[in-house]
Amino acid sequence: MNALSKNVWKQLSRLFPANDEQSQRAAGLFREYESQGCLNEPASTLLGLSLETTADFFRRAALMHSLESPILRRRDTRWMSEFDYTFVNVRAAGIPGKPGDFLSAALFLTTLRTQGIILAPVTRGESEDLHFLESHAVIREELVNTRALKAGMGAELQMAAFCEAAHMLGLVLGFDLDYRVDPFAAVVLNRPELFLWKKEGIIPRSEEEQDRLREEVRGRVAVVRKTGQAPQRGLFAAALEMTELEACTSEDGSGRAPLSLRLIPKTGTGLGEHRESAVSYWGRVFDLWRDRYGFDFLLLRGTRESEPQESAPAGTEPPETAPLPPEIPDRSLVRRAADAARKAGVRRNIGVAAEGRPFDVESFGVQGVDLIIENDEEDRADKAWFEQTFALDEKLRRVNLGRKLRFSVPLAVTPGNTESSSRRERALIRRFTARFLGAGPSRRPLLETMGAIEGAWGYQDSLKKNTVMGWMPDPAEARKGVCLENVARSYAEIMNSGERVDRHLDDRCAWWVIRSKQSLLVPIVSVENEDLLPPEPFNFDFSSYLKDDHFSTVLEFDFTEERGLLHLSASSHIAVAGIPYRSFRLYVIN
Repeated sequence: MNALSKNVWKQLSRLFPANDEQSQRAAGLFREYESQGCLNEPASTLLGLSLETTADFFRRAALMHSLESPILRRRDTRWMSEFDYTFVNVRAAGIPGKPGDFLSAALFLTTLRTQGIILAPVTRGESEDLHFLESHAVIREELVNTRALKAGMGAELQMAAFCEAAHMLGLVLGFDLDYRVDPFAAVVLNRPELFLWKKEGIIPRSEEEQDRLREEVRGRVAVVRKTGQAPQRGLFAAALEMTELEACTSEDGSGRAPLSLRLIPKTGTGLGEHRESAVSYWGRVFDLWRDRYGFDFLLLRGTRESEPQESAPAGTEPPETAPLPPEIPDRSLVRRAADAARKAGVRRNIGVAAEGRPFDVESFGVQGVDLIIENDEEDRADKAWFEQTFALDEKLRRVNLGRKLRFSVPLAVTPGNTESSSRRERALIRRFTARFLGAGPSRRPLLETMGAIEGAWGYQDSLKKNTVMGWMPDPAEARKGVCLENVARSYAEIMNSGERVDRHLDDRCAWWVIRSKQSLLVPIVSVENEDLLPPEPFNFDFSSYLKDDHFSTVLEFDFTEERGLLHLSASSHIAVAGIPYRSFRLYVIN
């Protein structure tokens, strides 16, 4: 495979030179980015800019910033728990009438206040659903900028441009890997030995019978190729259907075909040894993206284990109804994938995340997984959610105390799939909690969907169908989230060095206390409840948390602006009142 060109944006700026107006616009954006660390314009405005402006912006960035990964010289993966992350879907990084592509998505990255992205699948598939992959290597044509393509910049170069942009902006790149693929994916047809098969609706329960079906599949595929016709999905499907052959589909009901990572056991134990060929393929998919495009970490999908299955007694042949080996990779298989991603220890700085249960964080961690991803982003921010969140906070403190290489569970933030003020408020509560709860070893990275800071909706839908994000037309909607992020940055050192020393939770209110050497942080949240009631007014006495009796100043933040309201008083009491339903306050006591 030929090496890709370096500094693709320099080539793009020559192919699409900016005129005076476009150059001035790019220069203004670059100055803002350099001074602020991000662009504050609405994403929809930036995505509407011309290719010439985008190319000129990144031409300037390449003069000042390295194209190398920001973690290239790190010796381990402790950065994984230190960074925050954004889910990014290239296809959704557009506006009505201008679909997203790699080059427009690159400019969107300038709006991020996180340090890493998890890229939605970008490889070829027949379905609009991005997780229905036919290839792990061939880039989707719909994600390519057509003007750049006509000028000779192919899909791989445009992908490289996107990755270079991310690294120039100080972002690490995460690759989304699933062991489930389209039933007619290239790997299913070319390597049937990696999958389980059924005929006439029946799944043989032995490897010998499975091998006979695999030979049949090879024969049918070979017949299609000998016809001389261009190999098309419909031809292969028809050839297999004639003999009622089909790949077994996933237990998740998606219709995808999972790699068979374990052999069918002869003794009916229900587990089975690793199928080395399938495990090797699964582990090597990431090689291309790490070595060719510079991806920095791997997200393993579908690794949240289900309840253990009963198995037949040892020493007996499994009957026709005996369960097949578990589809979901267990910890030993996750360890194999993590080791492969790190090239058996050669690249120890390559991060690994996996889907799983939050309270399994330690058992995943000892198998090489840095972050556990839990899909709870749509949960209400009610009393039950806060109870779970406080319990996980304590679990992480115990697990990570004294560790240099910490494990964690990112806190998911999304405004949902439809435009909704209540979901935006819920997303802000979760963002507030992510920023001001996890102190020191309990830190939980923020994991947001793209555009979440300004209330953009529809990320999950954009993965399943060809549509762009629902960008908020009013820039004022982003004001509270931006203020929250700026205030959180001001107190990041307190969160890094402090500890949670108290907490309170009832049906309408949650508060906790973070103490550091010189300050107290007291976050207070209006908890979601069935009656839609805000917290009742109360007096908060902070004297018991202070280490001395010196006079204190109190700053109150409601996040409508970045400056806090200063309270000067000789009293150690704070009168907490007027917090609207589904909102929050931060008190800083110095």
